[in-house]
Amino acid sequence: VVPGQLPGDVIFVVKTKEHATFQRKGADLIVKKNITLLEALTGVEFLLPHLDEHKILIRSAPGAVLQHEAIQQIEGEGMPIFGTTFMKGCLFVQFDVKMPETLSLTDAQKAVLRGILPGPAPAAIELDEFTEEKTLTDVDMDARRAREQLGRDAAADSDDEGQGGPGGMRAVQCAN
Repeated sequence: VVPGQLPGDVIFVVKTKEHATFQRKGADLIVKKNITLLEALTGVEFLLPHLDEHKILIRSAPGAVLQHEAIQQIEGEGMPIFGTTFMKGCLFVQFDVKMPETLSLTDAQKAVLRGILPGPAPAAIELDEFTEEKTLTDVDMDARRAREQLGRDAAADSDDEGQGGPGGMRAVQCAN
């Protein structure tokens, strides 16, 4: 209390500082962990230094397969829960499974994987003279945008010429 002044409240504004490893949601902590496809299929084990500098050895459950963006938890490794002495929130670990960009497998290696991993049996596909074989490639967004622009330009040109829709097609309307 200051003489001659009215008593008042002191207001503190607390900002949470971002951390390179942890995100906080209430009493819970979230960690994002990049793992390989091999680790996702066979198990993952890593050492995580915690905020208070104790270390946690984290392992996936035996036989567990970790999906991309799967979230697993460790109870009691979050932040202290307000108003309690010994209770803590959870530590959530979100897994980002990094797929290989390319993979060269022999027919024998493919057969081994098919024997281990679940999935449909390879389909027997009959080819005839009308069947074309095509191979997937990465998407070229620049080429896609250019094709769309060509279509828009052609439609605008045909409208200018009074020819109707794209490619000179005439608009057709149903009679009522």
